[in-house]
Amino acid sequence: LPPDPEGPAPTAFREILGRLPDGRTGYVNDLGALARAAAVEAYVSRRLVDPIVRGLHVRWSGGPAEGWSWVEVGPGRCLVERVTVREHGFSCGIDPAQLAEDLATVAIGERLRDLDDAEPGLVDRDALRADILTLQSRRDELVGGFAFDHLCAD
Repeated sequence: LPPDPEGPAPTAFREILGRLPDGRTGYVNDLGALARAAAVEAYVSRRLVDPIVRGLHVRWSGGPAEGWSWVEVGPGRCLVERVTVREHGFSCGIDPAQLAEDLATVAIGERLRDLDDAEPGLVDRDALRADILTLQSRRDELVGGFAFDHLCAD
């Protein structure tokens, strides 16, 4: 095929793959990449029971976008961050919901630095799951529905 006269299609914010600090291949423009690497390091040093930083993002119809991020520190105890992003009539080229999730993940990375002092800020995994189920039950209020049903499966 001949080259596109308009140039290559733009690459979205989270579609650029590269080498992450821990050696894996992943999205290098994901603001949470360093937090994910820090979680792996904390897991290796036995400060976490699970190295995976999980998250979700939603956009409320006529309202803000929310991003949630969490990591399991101890059995059934999670470090959780939630970020709200409101649009004010302009766009920076990043989906507000994905940005909110990325910022929540960055916040998890910051809190991992002080993990030994995190106990008072931990959330019970069952309480977190209940909050996610509440989001799922309100899917009709979300732009594009709720894309995280897999987090609600038993």
